Amino acid sequence: MIESVQGGYQAQAVQRYSPSSGAISAQSVSAGDSVSLSDSGRLMSSFFSGLGVDFAPGGGVSLSDLESGLERKQEQLEDDIAALFLENGISRPPEVELTTDGEGGVRVKGDHPQKGEIEALFDANPELANDFRAVSGLSSLVDAGEEYVDFAALYQQDPYAAVARYGHLFNGEGDEAFSLTIGESAAGEKAAASPDFSDMTRQDLFDWMNNEIRSGRMTLDESAPFLGMTVKISAETGQPVDAATDSERCDFTAMARQGVDGALSRGDDALAERLRSALAIMEA
Repeated sequence: MIESVQGGYQAQAVQRYSPSSGAISAQSVSAGDSVSLSDSGRLMSSFFSGLGVDFAPGGGVSLSDLESGLERKQEQLEDDIAALFLENGISRPPEVELTTDGEGGVRVKGDHPQKGEIEALFDANPELANDFRAVSGLSSLVDAGEEYVDFAALYQQDPYAAVARYGHLFNGEGDEAFSLTIGESAAGEKAAASPDFSDMTRQDLFDWMNNEIRSGRMTLDESAPFLGMTVKISAETGQPVDAATDSERCDFTAMARQGVDGALSRGDDALAERLRSALAIMEA
């Protein structure tokens, strides 16, 4: 639940009616570019982490953080879906518009000659279906946050007009279902552009590696040295650091070169060769 938008406007009290209790209570409303989540939002911390959005329980998350996380994860989702379609002979054109039904199942919107096959693919790939639902949820949150900023700004000028125009934010009416169109030029069907391995987070590297495996461009054996580079152990606790919440950017090409030197110094020729292969992929 969005409680407030903090920033460039003074806070004002808004009366809210509770249907369950019949009571009217005052709530502070302010505007700006940062959305603060209620305590119940702490339960969503793992959700945000999985989408690459920094979120500290009890703290706030900015709209720009949400928008950036949505952009990254939607692009990754489109790549994964396109790769799945390519592997299973789903032809495009025509383009495929995906949405969810009332039970959260991923469904094809409108007519498509392979509608049944596409929906069966999502039923058989629950992780990808979960990714779709997560991006759908984040997209709805971003849309609501952007509208709430507009509501708060208008409320400063004309509270009645603001409530009349944006009342759907509080009663859930007028929400449009999220949909995603996978067209002929979807990213997953194009040759994957080489990312900048000298400036990536560990989660970025993991997502790229996972997409390469799913698309058939990389074998599990080839992925082994990349997977090793996504692992980080905290010097303070001795425990693994969660890649999804670690924003440190790394130079993985330099890391691989250092790994080759270290492996050779220990006489581990097999590891040195695997790391050389990883370097060749990164520098291709």
